[in-house]
Amino acid sequence: MLSGCVGVQRPPKIAAFASNALDSSQIKSVGIYKALDFRVEKNFSPDAAEITTEYIARYLKKNKIKSPVYEEPMLAQLTFADLSACPPDWIKSLPQNNERWILIVGVDDFSKVKKRFLTGSDSTYRVSLACVLYDKQTGEKLWMDYGFGLEFSHNDLDVGQPSEGIIGHPIAKLFGDTKEEKALREAVVNLFESLLPKKN
Repeated sequence: MLSGCVGVQRPPKIAAFASNALDSSQIKSVGIYKALDFRVEKNFSPDAAEITTEYIARYLKKNKIKSPVYEEPMLAQLTFADLSACPPDWIKSLPQNNERWILIVGVDDFSKVKKRFLTGSDSTYRVSLACVLYDKQTGEKLWMDYGFGLEFSHNDLDVGQPSEGIIGHPIAKLFGDTKEEKALREAVVNLFESLLPKKN
């Protein structure tokens, strides 16, 4: 007979790709390029790339990793498939960013799906991110993974809030206030779980 509940620890997340050369404990500073918006439909939260970039920079800072942000227009022409298969010479020649470790994030989904019922409506906020980490010194892809976040709203409890995106909210700077922000936070934490595992 069981005398109590025993917690089951979830196994560590495994990255979609991780090089044998990867040692995340060495990363004290990483240059971030402004996130790329890979979405086809961008009417909801057109500022998703900007807010994602800002949130990731804050998350890395919280983990004691400096994260200067750079912007390079040429990257907007690439797909994530391109980024995941870039040759070493291209990685070494990335402009603007002089950091050894370079992070590029893509926004695959940042949306709100609404379902109507006779008794009201429910909304699902979805965020999906894709990310790749390069070593500019060696031209090597070190790590690649994906992050997902979901947040639910019952009977449109968020009515009255702007629908243009997170930036439109009066207190958007206080991360975690909106449903979109909560979904983004979950996606970012999920994304970096395989790169920055929690310490026991």
